[in-house]
Amino acid sequence: MILADGGEGERATSFGGLVAELIAGLERSLEEKCGLAFADGSPSQHLFLANNTSFVLSRAADADVTSLLGDEWAARHRSRLEQHTARYLQASWGPVVACLETAGGKPAKALAKFNAVFDEMHGSQEQKYVKLDKSVRYTVDDVAQSLSELFEGDAALLCT
Repeated sequence: MILADGGEGERATSFGGLVAELIAGLERSLEEKCGLAFADGSPSQHLFLANNTSFVLSRAADADVTSLLGDEWAARHRSRLEQHTARYLQASWGPVVACLETAGGKPAKALAKFNAVFDEMHGSQEQKYVKLDKSVRYTVDDVAQSLSELFEGDAALLCT
């Protein structure tokens, strides 16, 4: 039984709660795959998680599911997106910015170090691409269609 009637001893589970649990499960799966794909603390790890969190927020808004999930859910995900973005910026570009702090040192030396670190980071970021894993089984359209059927019902089943 997916939805309980809230009777004695049964916990009433809202449809929004079930959708939130489904999304949370998908996010846990992404985090596990992220941990396997990237070294711990890698800037790419944070970029991957920020990108996927942004995608979830965008799709939830497009499907008008945020009203079902609630403002608190959306706020938590926006906060998570901001955290991943900040961690990405700090892990990737923080060392570059740190080179600009001369603290009584010679500006020419700091600038030379900045140029070297910037060129290295720029080169590594410019070459980023993500290969599709062999385990990808569904296209975005497939998932969208399945979710649409979940929320709206399958027209073929409704007519029979």
